[in-house]
Amino acid sequence: MVGDGTYLPLKHSSIDCVFCYFVLEHVDEPSLILKEINRVLTGDGEIVGGVPLLFYQHGEPFDYYRWTSFGLKYLLEKEGFEVIKIHPVGTLLTLLTSIVSALVIGLSSFPVVKYIGSLIYFLLF
Repeated sequence: MVGDGTYLPLKHSSIDCVFCYFVLEHVDEPSLILKEINRVLTGDGEIVGGVPLLFYQHGEPFDYYRWTSFGLKYLLEKEGFEVIKIHPVGTLLTLLTSIVSALVIGLSSFPVVKYIGSLIYFLLF
């Protein structure tokens, strides 16, 4: 299904699970998306998803938010969700590779930077 997340062409309480991964940071009013997800979920339905905390800007100019687990819990509960678990994903290595990736993307017009960044990526992965 493709469409505007503020209106899903589905009946109330008709979906058991919604997968929303790295979407909420790209909408100016994430609470509207969560209200709509809550509307279409069944009473015991679940939302499974992810949002960034430490991540470089992407999808410009539509990259608005980063959340801590506390901010995400607040946002979800404000929109009527019972938060069962918030599990941080990633390690220090994930953060470091994100920083290297952002540097390579930002400075990739310089050939030597592109080469060094590609070499570091190759060595880490």
